[in-house]
Amino acid sequence: MNALALAGLLTGLSSFSMGMFVLCKDKTRKLNKLWFFFYSFCWYLGFRGLMDCFRTNPLAIPPSVAYYLCLWCSLDTDLVLPFRFFLL
Repeated sequence: MNALALAGLLTGLSSFSMGMFVLCKDKTRKLNKLWFFFYSFCWYLGFRGLMDCFRTNPLAIPPSVAYYLCLWCSLDTDLVLPFRFFLL
């Protein structure tokens, strides 16, 4: 397990536990539900980063968040390359 996998694991576990704590405090408040959905999204991203570290194909591992942005927005990577520093 490398440092990125450990960071994904810790982010996923802490976000999941904090989301459950906030939701269990008061399930009827809208703000608690909103915080729970935010922590659920962080939980998903943390465990997604953990699973990315265990892929066997090295070409399938994204080097940064900018890779996902280029895929989702259908941008040319040569155009975005100078701005990758600011996207991290």
